Amino acid sequence: MTVNTRPKAGSIPSVEEYKAAGVAFAREIADLGPRVQAMFDSLHVGDLGEFHSALQAQIDNPAFDAAFEVACASNQHLADVAIREALRGAGVSSARGSSRGAERISDVFVLPVTGPVDDINRLVSDASSMAALERSFRDAGLVAPGGRVALADVSLGPDIVVHATPGTLRDVHRAFEEFIASPGTAADRSALEGEVEDFEAFCVPEGQVSEAKGIATMLLAGFYTREYAVMTQFDLDPLTVQISSADGGADHAASLAAFAELARDVTGLDVALPHWLGRGCAAAAVEAALTMMEAEAECYGKDISVTGLDGVALAQRGDVTLVEGEIDGHILGPFAFATNLIGYAPEWAGERFEAMARAVIPAGRLEHSRSTRLN
Repeated sequence: MTVNTRPKAGSIPSVEEYKAAGVAFAREIADLGPRVQAMFDSLHVGDLGEFHSALQAQIDNPAFDAAFEVACASNQHLADVAIREALRGAGVSSARGSSRGAERISDVFVLPVTGPVDDINRLVSDASSMAALERSFRDAGLVAPGGRVALADVSLGPDIVVHATPGTLRDVHRAFEEFIASPGTAADRSALEGEVEDFEAFCVPEGQVSEAKGIATMLLAGFYTREYAVMTQFDLDPLTVQISSADGGADHAASLAAFAELARDVTGLDVALPHWLGRGCAAAAVEAALTMMEAEAECYGKDISVTGLDGVALAQRGDVTLVEGEIDGHILGPFAFATNLIGYAPEWAGERFEAMARAVIPAGRLEHSRSTRLN
């Protein structure tokens, strides 16, 4: 985890100024420590509501990531769930709405897009196509009345942004808020893209530089803002349900299917459903594996999007997870992806893979499987 502070353009500070800034920042971290520890205490007793309430009160502090990292090291038994919940909360905010008794809620989400990398890069470089993709959310009936969706014209590597910290994700949220409030000029959009690109750069693990090639699944960063009348009963709109909890289910199936079709028509690529960041990284792993599986099935004259699979198997091998399928006696895979991609939503990812097949086969037990030697 890294601290969510950024060097700003301007005169170069002296050594003394650097030292003074370092001492001041260390003091801010120490001062914030007890409040962040209280968040972990809330998790310890199972009070997620208090955790998220405290998170919203502290997340905008520039020292938050550093204090949070210290707390994770001191509470290692809670660190995994704390990071997951902090990332969920960092992408969401609520504020007073534009009228009395209204609340404005906004979310950062990611949209998995699969296809040739060159085609994905062309998509994000084409303002008209990106605008049409934004409209697809409303045209499909996903958006609440008066709600707005914005997408950044940048594609992100899921293997990179899976390393996001709460503070850096909050920076993205803030950048989108500023863009939504702006006139939306070319300069405004350029500023948004710069912030999203900075976000990805801050997520790169030390010594790791990765560049997607060939066919890949990338993530587009998006923002959804809408208002609700607080004192009235209201039904959550499809996009809110989709981002925050799970795939929309039967209540919103038609709208979600319509979005997938519209997005495919607009982009010429496979566009999955939007998710909060952690589940979006898991979705990217699932989509990438599915794309490879579908391509291999075609070699046998099979279309698994129509027929499904007879069986599917998952196995974790260190930092890598393997998935393979079986259809009419043909083994597909194994296909590998980094396990940390599904770390924030392992059960969801497992359910997605299991839903592709009529049977879940014990890892490596597929007869004549090419992955048996790995077990």
